Amino acid sequence: MSSTTATRVILVTGSNRGIGYGIVARLAREFLPTAGKEERLKIYVGSRDQQKGEDAIKSLQSELGKTLQANNTSLQTCQLDMSDVESRKNAIAYIVERDGGLHTVIQNAGVALDGFDAEVVRKTFETNFHNVVAFNNELLPILQENARIVILASMAGSLQGYSDEIIRRFRAASTTKEVETLADEYYKAVQKGDYKDKGWKGAAYGCSKACIIAYTRAFSNELRKSDDARLRSITINSCCPGYVNTGMTKGKGVLTLDQGAATPVMLALQDLNGRSGGYFKDEKEQNW
Repeated sequence: MSSTTATRVILVTGSNRGIGYGIVARLAREFLPTAGKEERLKIYVGSRDQQKGEDAIKSLQSELGKTLQANNTSLQTCQLDMSDVESRKNAIAYIVERDGGLHTVIQNAGVALDGFDAEVVRKTFETNFHNVVAFNNELLPILQENARIVILASMAGSLQGYSDEIIRRFRAASTTKEVETLADEYYKAVQKGDYKDKGWKGAAYGCSKACIIAYTRAFSNELRKSDDARLRSITINSCCPGYVNTGMTKGKGVLTLDQGAATPVMLALQDLNGRSGGYFKDEKEQNW
């Protein structure tokens, strides 16, 4: 992206509905140009289904009214199936062709499946963990200096209920490989049926989010140790949006989409003083 292009570019995955939709709307409302700059914001609405993404943009334009124009914000659909490697590559090429790169990615796409067995664990981790890790790696070449990665985790990623040894390993993981090893061990333990004996708990969604929080810390550590100054400047943080009323919570959530968007949008737009590797809830960094 040329230095003369004063456009901040943000991609929000899984944003044609639910919390992702709320994040896009709140980004548009809260965006303020950097002091002294004529800056614009462009938000890519990531959606597996192109038409649903376009429908979401129409709904957002109707909801936001003149806010988009007043805040120099534009919306663009980006077909993105996080489970499909080619779709991810095509989405990256699409963004590069139009804008040269990204300033922020908000990794929102995720699932919470009913039941608990090895297949539920496999599917949950594929979406909530492995695809997120893979996409971040694929995005690295197009992330601009001082870019931000924001990943939606969950309070379900709490370390309560694990053995002391598993908790120690989660907190001590300093490389993404160590976190991936933990995820693999969990899956194998569930397959064998001895996960409780090995210190794990029967919670596919919660464990996937614990891995995300640990991964955020580890990936931040790896970025800071990079020989590339651009990579060292990139920050990554995870957050819990709260118990939001969405399809994932089956309508039982107590927070609105806008309330759920507050913390991820804060991490995307506000001055964090270089903080990276943190886990946030209610717009504050949390102990984990």
